[in-house]
Amino acid sequence: MKIRFLAALCAASAAVSPALAASPLDLSFESAPAPQLWTPFVEGNGPAYAFVNGRLELSMPASASGSTFATGLRSECQLSGDFDIALEYLLLDWPLSNGVRSGIVVGGSWTSGAVERTSFGSSSDYPGYPREVYLTHMGDGVNGIVETPDFAGTLRLQRSGTTLTGYRSSAEGWVEIHTGGVGTEDVAIALQAWSHDYAFVQQAARLAFTAFEVRSGRVVCGGSLLAGVDLKPGSAANPIRVGSNGVTPVAFLSSATFDATTIDPATVAVAGAPVAVQSGGQLQASIADVNGDGRPDLVVQVPTAAMQLPTGTSRVAARGTTFDGVPVTGYDRVTLVP
Repeated sequence: MKIRFLAALCAASAAVSPALAASPLDLSFESAPAPQLWTPFVEGNGPAYAFVNGRLELSMPASASGSTFATGLRSECQLSGDFDIALEYLLLDWPLSNGVRSGIVVGGSWTSGAVERTSFGSSSDYPGYPREVYLTHMGDGVNGIVETPDFAGTLRLQRSGTTLTGYRSSAEGWVEIHTGGVGTEDVAIALQAWSHDYAFVQQAARLAFTAFEVRSGRVVCGGSLLAGVDLKPGSAANPIRVGSNGVTPVAFLSSATFDATTIDPATVAVAGAPVAVQSGGQLQASIADVNGDGRPDLVVQVPTAAMQLPTGTSRVAARGTTFDGVPVTGYDRVTLVP
């Protein structure tokens, strides 16, 4: 899956970043994401979220209230080291000067790093500044406030060492909003809309996120490196007849920051099933570029009958360990066939 950047940004995006394998955290919002990776949340009174129309819609009713009230998605995994992430947004019902903020927040708080498309609201909400703006919020405070007429666009956060930079999209390419200093610890991601009682003006607002992409960066989950996994490469639905004979192919995908061929096939288990063994005692594992990104992937065959697939299973976990001892985990959809 690739982020559906706005048409005005396509040429610029191609110039900024080479074609990369999709990160397991990438989102198209066509359905609710895997709960192992993302969790929806609501804080305060009134905010709501819905996965509809191929996007994540976030609503703030006029009655919303709280010192902070918010809704969106939080990642169950963390970005480790340098990273580059982007979020595509669309303002649907958006009274001007409504007091609602939207954007990417990393590290669990705005001061850890945020890039926003914000509408300043009440007279006590940043008085003297334009009301419809882009900005960043980092350890050095709120910076880069710039007025905008945009009702759609892409927000981007990029960490390099101890600096974090927020960008906004434009027809000419990426425009820097602000760069500040940050730590190097692993950080979770929140894609959210929020406001505060002091800022909100009790006018209903609604927006949508239409795509999210980890453009580059390592993702870790519970001590394991998160890798892309493709169950039955070439199939989208991934149908499996429970208990059937034969084997099921599963690919661990390489990326710009991870070489899947470093996984030891002897450590792999997919839905609890180990890699199948050939008659000569060799594991059924091979190296191939299954997604055409020019990177070699690890492809294993697991006995279908050995996969643990209880009724209602819609996703499976594939786990393994690299030859130098790093645990690796990935997930993919599955459709059980009677």
